[in-house]
Amino acid sequence: MKKRFFIAATIPLAALVFSACGNGTPANRQAMSFISTENPTAQTAPEEKTDEPQKAPVELDLSDFDPRDFFKDVVYCGDSCMNFYRWEGNSSVNPEIFGPLDATAWLASNSNAVRYAVLDVSELSRIEKTYVPKYNGEPCNLWEVIPKLNKNRIIMFFGLNDIAPSGVDEFIENYVAVIGKIKEAVQDAKFYILSITPMRKDKQVGGKLCTENINKANEALVKMCADHGWTYVDVASNLRDEEGHLIPELPDGTKLSDGTNVHLTKAAYAFWDEALENLAMKKNKLLIPFAMLISALIFSGCSGKKSSAAIEDVYARMQSEVKFPTPMLKMDDDYFVMQFGFNLEDFDQYIYMQGEDILLAESVILIKAKNGVDTNKIKHKLESFVSDQATVFNSYIPEQGKVAEKSVVVAKGSYVYLLMSSKVSELKKIAQEMI
Repeated sequence: MKKRFFIAATIPLAALVFSACGNGTPANRQAMSFISTENPTAQTAPEEKTDEPQKAPVELDLSDFDPRDFFKDVVYCGDSCMNFYRWEGNSSVNPEIFGPLDATAWLASNSNAVRYAVLDVSELSRIEKTYVPKYNGEPCNLWEVIPKLNKNRIIMFFGLNDIAPSGVDEFIENYVAVIGKIKEAVQDAKFYILSITPMRKDKQVGGKLCTENINKANEALVKMCADHGWTYVDVASNLRDEEGHLIPELPDGTKLSDGTNVHLTKAAYAFWDEALENLAMKKNKLLIPFAMLISALIFSGCSGKKSSAAIEDVYARMQSEVKFPTPMLKMDDDYFVMQFGFNLEDFDQYIYMQGEDILLAESVILIKAKNGVDTNKIKHKLESFVSDQATVFNSYIPEQGKVAEKSVVVAKGSYVYLLMSSKVSELKKIAQEMI
């Protein structure tokens, strides 16, 4: 089977396309399995059973399959590692495997944990509500939102925010409980549990979040999946050294760690892509040949509704005159609605740009509302977004929390705009001159 390996690169926004970027395989890259390699005696009980006899694996070219038939029914749930994967892998890098980005469903958020996900949002504190994903602009319960998405394959990544405060046993109990709630709401749901990825040896400062406990938690996940008939997907093995720690970089200099204790780079997420691609190939009942995408999809083309010239002119000037610290990507309509709960029919023009590096507080939102629409309500939602972002960033990256706190949110006539950036002064000057 053809493998694809993508190295992170800074690409101009106008040229950022949803097409395959290259081929090749690192020297130490191994085949990844959706059956645990960490405890070979604990086998996953497959949910999609077949009476066909077992056959020897056959090496086939990727073009013999259309894995998008599998991923079109997927919802991705998890914490920051899953949230980062949305932009550093999956459809953002390999749409020919995972489908276009605007067709995928994500219920992942920074700082999320199963100990929050298992509770009704009404039981969470104000700060805890900023950790769980939003649907239509509001913190949501997974078991209430997933049925609305009309998808039944649930891929989940949790653990790094649970091991220390909860311990392994409580982490597993909460995992089983939240899956039970989802299963009750979506009777035909199938669950795919990603292994917890490792942390760097030089970033372990003691306490319960450590390599030893991550390994114990993964062993418990293997048993959990075997006991309940869920599928365990190993995305960790190729990221670990001999001692089980996260490999900071490969021998060729390719970085797998972004410099923090557990977060990964685009190159590391290529291993996730491969593991999930293998999962899809194994699970798909019908393997249908397909032609590659005829034309490259670009982020600005994902949205069914395009902003008109005035708003585009404002942002075009910002893009040309302001040196953002990271490439800015255009967010699609579905993400815009899910994040804020807006009715896009209320807008004549709009654009939502977000930094490619989600460790940086970089967002620009420009809106021109239709006559009669209450712009103060729009402004209030943008202000709530700023508050939530500041809270999350202050928990992990305080200097970015300060950037978020200095954001500008303005309602002027029928226009509303949000400027969150280390370059906020320059952006504000342009907005004031043109709006």
